[in-house]
Amino acid sequence: GDDTLTASATDADGDTGTASLDFTIGALPSQIALVPELASLGEIDESVTIAVETSGQTPANNVSVSFDDGDKTQLSAPFGFTIDHLEFSPGGWRVTGGVSNKWGVSSAEVATFSIAALPPVITVTGLEDGQGVDTPIEFSVETVAQDSSTQVNVSINGTVIEPSADGVYTLDPMDYSPGVNQLIIQATASNERSSQQEIDLVIAALPPEISVNGLEA
Repeated sequence: GDDTLTASATDADGDTGTASLDFTIGALPSQIALVPELASLGEIDESVTIAVETSGQTPANNVSVSFDDGDKTQLSAPFGFTIDHLEFSPGGWRVTGGVSNKWGVSSAEVATFSIAALPPVITVTGLEDGQGVDTPIEFSVETVAQDSSTQVNVSINGTVIEPSADGVYTLDPMDYSPGVNQLIIQATASNERSSQQEIDLVIAALPPEISVNGLEA
C-alpha cells in the first residue's frame, strides 16, 4: 500500500529541516513450505501428516493442496494434510501446496513423493483366535488395499469356504474334526502384494446328527 517516509535533521545552530517521500509497498506473495520435506521420507508405507507453513506480509487468506492434476482441496488452520498410503496407488506422485494473501497474490510449493507397494489389510469380524465353536457361526472378511481389485481366499484345513451373496461366511462345526482347526484368510491385491491372517478355532466334540427318511412320526 501507500506510505510516507519522513526524515528530519537538526544542525549545530538548532535549525531543523524535514523532508518527506511518498512511496508504495508492493504486495508480495506469501512464502510456503511443506514440512517435513517429502523427499526425505523415502517410499511412504504408512500415513504421514504434512504441515503447510506460511509466512509473509499478512496472514494467509487461502491455503489449498492438490495431488497430480486433481482438484484443489481447501485447508483450514492449522494448515496441513495427511497422505494416507492406502488411498494412493504405488509409485510417484506430485503434490502442490498453494497460498494466497489478502491482496490476492498467490504462490505455490511443488514437491514429489513415492508410495510403496503395500499388501492389503485384513479385518475379520465375528471370529477371534482361540474361539470355541459348537454351533454354526457367521463371520465377515473386509480388506483395505491400494486398489479395489483384491482377491480373497478363506479356507480351513485346506478346504475353501465360499461366502454368501452378501459376503458372509458360515462355519459349521459338524464339517470339521474336534480340536484345533486353523482358518486361513489370504488377500492378494492387483499390485501382487498379499497378506495372510490365521485364526485357530477349537471345534467342540459334538454328537452325531440323525435324520430319518421315509417315515413320519
